[in-house]
Amino acid sequence: MHKDIYIRCDGSAEIGLGHVVRCMSLAHMLTGDFSIHFYVLEITDSLKNEIIQNRWGIKVLEKEAEFLNKLTGNEIVVLDSYQFDSEYQKQIKQKGSKLVCIDDFHSQYFYADLVINHAPGVTKDDYDGESYTKYLLGPDYALLRPEFLESKPRETDNSDDIKNVFICFGGSDAKNLTAMVLSWLPSKGYSVTVVLGNAYNHQDELNNVLEERQDLEIVVKSSLSAIEMRNELEQSDLAIVPASGILFEVISIGLPVISGIYTDNQKDVYSGFKAINVFYDAKSFCEKEFLKAFNTASKNNDHELVENQQNCIDGLSPKRFRSKFLGLHFSSVLQIREATIHDIEQYFKWANDESVRANAFNTEDIPWSDHVSWFKKKLSSDHSRMYIFEICDKGAGQVRFDKKNEEVWDIDYMLDEDFRGCGLGAKIIERSLKKLISEEKKVKVQALVKTDNIPSIKVFEDLNFTKHNFKEGTIKFIYEERF
Repeated sequence: MHKDIYIRCDGSAEIGLGHVVRCMSLAHMLTGDFSIHFYVLEITDSLKNEIIQNRWGIKVLEKEAEFLNKLTGNEIVVLDSYQFDSEYQKQIKQKGSKLVCIDDFHSQYFYADLVINHAPGVTKDDYDGESYTKYLLGPDYALLRPEFLESKPRETDNSDDIKNVFICFGGSDAKNLTAMVLSWLPSKGYSVTVVLGNAYNHQDELNNVLEERQDLEIVVKSSLSAIEMRNELEQSDLAIVPASGILFEVISIGLPVISGIYTDNQKDVYSGFKAINVFYDAKSFCEKEFLKAFNTASKNNDHELVENQQNCIDGLSPKRFRSKFLGLHFSSVLQIREATIHDIEQYFKWANDESVRANAFNTEDIPWSDHVSWFKKKLSSDHSRMYIFEICDKGAGQVRFDKKNEEVWDIDYMLDEDFRGCGLGAKIIERSLKKLISEEKKVKVQALVKTDNIPSIKVFEDLNFTKHNFKEGTIKFIYEERF
């Protein structure tokens, strides 16, 4: 099946460009595994052209119903706009589509399969959603463009002097903080680079400020590419940006920065990064607080602040997103059936997989003759249930239950190496449990896991198995029927 992602977002001078930009960042991370399609009601020409240049599909909608009518249930839908409420999510889920919401507010009930909020400090407890909803939270899931994920922090000259100041307030800068900050800057011996977004609509006001500030060496640039933006930041000694996506970009390269908040959707990013001390605080960007922050930055050029930045973003969010999105796709095409004698070679391959043997209590390789005898015995036993999972006719994994006594079943599972790291372990166990319970009506299941087998421990914890100490080096997990 095709792995299609439909991204629904908008960008304009009125609503800003951040939704589209961060969705494009996500698209870059997923392009190798998915076919990306953007659906928009509003978008600037420059962003539309950038989407086309990246060979992603784009459809400009006349009305919202066009998008809902396009859905077949076979796609993953990504929503990034404040207009998409719980009821809209339900409509998409009713189509059968997998759903991902990019969120800033955690103020509504979620029906999405995944919720993304890359602000630091946000936790699952801040959210209310369905039992199946998973939350991808914090800078581990930073929605950054490749140029800011794949490169090393900038090199510095170890000087505390501020020679070059960088100013950018995003794609539209609705409150024209660019002009305000320029008018507030103290007269000192430094140059200033101002970067405007392609939806900036205050050029006349900015020109007036530029005329007044002849005491500063100011260069104005607009609509920079990601690599051009990075180059400008690398040549700067201090950045002045809001607590939005651009703050993540500044932090990723390790640059002293003044930041603050001027819209509600910046609150979590602002408070989260403030708590770990990675910027000079301009609060709400009033003149008094800005000048206070600028004075502090001018005196300190705090190396500790930059060191704190280096612990924020590890550059691995593409790997994490790929895993989660592939997991969504795989779970939608995952098929379960009972194992047959024709699966004997597949089970033999899985049983002797290097990582499977390492996590087994008996780590020795299993001879073919022993495997054949064991496999045939399990197939014919009334005390064993063997379920095999397939994705597009390829073996993805297996779950086996062995009846230990009248009340308890032991569980064993494994995933094919091509499908690990995508969250499928919990999926195949959950579906196997439902199938076992439908046959046995009431069951109690136990799993014995080595204490160093972290992936399996997390799987059983996510499925709400009860954790018990068993013996040194081993944890026992217990599950009693709750369906």
